[in-house]
Amino acid sequence: MSKKFRYSSFSRKIFIIFNTLFMIFLVAAVLLPVLKVFNDSLVNHSVFGIRMFDEKPDIAAYKFLFKEPNIDFYRKSIINQLLIMFATTAIGTFVSVTAAYVLEQRDMPGSGLIGKMLVLTSVFGAGIVPEMLTIKRLGLLDSLWAVILPMTVSVLNIYILRDFFENLPKSIFEAAEIDGCSPMKTLFCVVLPLSKAPVAAVSLSFAAAAWNEYLRYVIYLSRDYLYNMYISARSFIGVDDGIWLYTPAYANVKTLWCAADILYILPILLLYPLFMKFCLPVFSNSDIKL
Repeated sequence: MSKKFRYSSFSRKIFIIFNTLFMIFLVAAVLLPVLKVFNDSLVNHSVFGIRMFDEKPDIAAYKFLFKEPNIDFYRKSIINQLLIMFATTAIGTFVSVTAAYVLEQRDMPGSGLIGKMLVLTSVFGAGIVPEMLTIKRLGLLDSLWAVILPMTVSVLNIYILRDFFENLPKSIFEAAEIDGCSPMKTLFCVVLPLSKAPVAAVSLSFAAAAWNEYLRYVIYLSRDYLYNMYISARSFIGVDDGIWLYTPAYANVKTLWCAADILYILPILLLYPLFMKFCLPVFSNSDIKL
């Protein structure tokens, strides 16, 4: 027990104990369901109980998902989702960085008006129907660009980066201008090397949004085989006349359900810890100004 806690007042001790127990409850509420699904993906029988990790692990479900030729669509759906996530993250980060850098130029005519218009679009969104009509007019239906492009603009991410750029010392920009740097060279050679933390936070938000996207697949890829692969990645198991119920190694398709879910959430689970050390200081210290 720390000295700070030992010599605290009684009300302070109650407050610390309550916060600690509350955070433990939140962590358990998030972690236990994931562990339960992971445990059920390693248990190959028809009834799942509340016990976890009390039986010998069986990775046959994962082998089946990786090796079975008749479900190649499942593996392709994950690959396509990774491609969409990387494309959305790259384009969205580039758009956010450049837009934030432009808005940071206070001497640019109309910068304040442009910033207010951006905020207006985030408060009063047009909705999915106008977006679908625009995508159709552009001829992007049944194309991955119909899913990628609408997710590449985030007003919140633009203002997070703009706020960080405004807090950089003005002497840096003045020194770069004296050295003959153009505005774009200043951005890529001076500003970005100093902005790794907020750029990483913005990139993570784009990656999470792209990985969790579902509605645009249903709307824009309804006639494309990629839609069938994406939807089937979660709903293919349990079809009465499907291959799953006739696989000799399995009496219960819920094991395959759990294994498929774990494989699908694994990339984003691995991505979060890599970027979290950059993201936490940004969101805790940022004071966004509109």
